[in-house]
Amino acid sequence: MQALITTSQSVLLVDTVSGAWRPIHRGLGLYYGICRHQGAIWVAARRRGVGDGNGPADDRGCLVRFASQGPPEVREYDVPLLDLHSIASVDGGIWCTCAYDNSIAVLENGTPSIHHPLGRPTAPPFDRNHFNTLVEVSEGVLALAHNWGDSEVVLLDRKAMTVGRTWRLGVQAHNIWFDGQAMRVCSSKEGLLVGEGGFRVEVGGFPRGYASDGKSRLVGITPQASREARDQTTSSIKLLDREYRQIAEIVLHGEGMVLDIMALSKREREWANRLADAFERPERRPGFVMGLRGRIGLA
Repeated sequence: MQALITTSQSVLLVDTVSGAWRPIHRGLGLYYGICRHQGAIWVAARRRGVGDGNGPADDRGCLVRFASQGPPEVREYDVPLLDLHSIASVDGGIWCTCAYDNSIAVLENGTPSIHHPLGRPTAPPFDRNHFNTLVEVSEGVLALAHNWGDSEVVLLDRKAMTVGRTWRLGVQAHNIWFDGQAMRVCSSKEGLLVGEGGFRVEVGGFPRGYASDGKSRLVGITPQASREARDQTTSSIKLLDREYRQIAEIVLHGEGMVLDIMALSKREREWANRLADAFERPERRPGFVMGLRGRIGLA
C-alpha cells in the first residue's frame, strides 16, 4: 500500500512495502485533513504548529489542492478557518471542521459559510466539542465530537446540518470507519481502537489517523508529549492486517504528530510519486522496525 500521511511538518508519501517515506509538500505549518474532491486530493493546512506560540484564534488556515497535472495549489478563503482538522467532500463542497470555534465551514460550493451544529458558544472556551472527523454516509454526514473526554459521533443532515442520531464511542476520539456495519473509532486518550459490539484493540500511544486498502490497515501513533514538543516529536505508522494484528511499524523521524492518512489508488500513486520526485530534496528514509510477524526493517 502507498498512502498520504499528514504530519506536523509535511504531507508525506509512504510506501508500506519498503518502509520508505518522502514529502510532497512542506512549509504551511501543521497539515491535517485529507479528502478527494472533484478529481483531486485536498489537504487542510493551519499555517502554524501547535508549539509555535501562536494560538488558533489568529489562524488563517487554507486548503492545498493536489491534482494529477501541475503543481500543488494553495487556496485561501474569506472566512476564518480556525484550528482546521478533518475535511470531507459533501454535495459538491468541502466541509471543514474548525475546532476552535466549534464550527464546520463549507467551502468550494459558492459563498463560503460557517455552521455550528451543536451550538455556538458565547464565552470561552469556544472549543466545547472539538469536532475532528467528518465521514459522509448514505444518511448524512457523521461528525466526531472529541468532547475533551467521552466522545460521541453525531449524524448531521446534509442540508440543514441539524443533528440526528448520536453514538457514544471512545475517549478523546478521532477517525470513523466501519467493519461491515459496525462503527469503529480511535479512542486516542486510551491508546485503543474501539467500536460497536465490544470491539477493542490496544495499539498504544495516541492513535490518530486511519486508512485501509481492504487488505491491510494503517493507524497513526503519536507519543504523548508536551505541547511545545509535539511538532518535533517522532511518531509512527502501524501496519496491521485485516484482523488488526500488527505486521510492522514505520517510524517517521522528526515529523511531529501524525494527523491523517489516506490510502491511494494506482492512478493516485503515480502522480503522488511524481510530486515526490519533483520536491526540492527527495528523501527516502528507511523507517521499519521489527514487526510482530517476523518482518524486519531499519529504524
